[in-house]
Amino acid sequence: MRFKRHAFSIVATFVVAATPAGASGSGGAVDAEWVAALKSGATAELAVLLERGADPDVATSNGKTGLMLASQKPDAGLAEALVAAGADVNARNNNGGTALMYAAMVDDPTVTELLIRAGANVEIKAKLGWTALLVAAVKGHSGPTRSLLAAGADVNGRDAYGWTALMRAVNGGHVDVVAMLLENDAVSLDATQETGATALHIAAARGYDQIAAMLVERGADTSLRDQSQRTASEVASEAGFAGLSAMLADALGRQRSHARSDSG
Repeated sequence: MRFKRHAFSIVATFVVAATPAGASGSGGAVDAEWVAALKSGATAELAVLLERGADPDVATSNGKTGLMLASQKPDAGLAEALVAAGADVNARNNNGGTALMYAAMVDDPTVTELLIRAGANVEIKAKLGWTALLVAAVKGHSGPTRSLLAAGADVNGRDAYGWTALMRAVNGGHVDVVAMLLENDAVSLDATQETGATALHIAAARGYDQIAAMLVERGADTSLRDQSQRTASEVASEAGFAGLSAMLADALGRQRSHARSDSG
């Protein structure tokens, strides 16, 4: 069973846009220097220009701002200075990406938390439905994931392909992030994506024994079938993971036994 690779490639394409020439802003020499610094990734130069009175929201022609660059590096000092100067924490690049999404691509929650305190909207979606939580999950970054969940990010938010943060973390084999998401009482264990697969189907296809066991222990339904009418056990068997298939088949038997007992 193969799943389409709408993972980091999509994040790179639709969240972290390239930086072509040109700018959006009021114009002037300082703005031109600001854009040049943005294009070269020179955060130290941006800090100097900010002190000279540069507009913190001047962006490249694709909408990338200084706060996005500071979040991507990450440079917490510059990010804090930009916020203090009135930078728009919810500005979006031409692909809908925000500074919070850039911050989620780095496994350091410092800037993520700074942006949240400054009023960053955790539910903004970029093209193809990417949120900051989905970005953190696909990258396997536990720090930003924890901060975003604490700020109320929708644990069951979906991208354009129906994938949730749990599915993305499972697909990447990110055990720590999976565990964190499973601790959330609202998490949907049995949500399905575009092919009808659940997080358990995805774990089975990847041969992730530990993650599959975590999902089963948390209560994932082992009887659910994907669009090809396969249970997670059957998916694991087709993928050549006999031990995992047997474990899931056993779990399915236990769940059916419990269901019969409950109904009796």
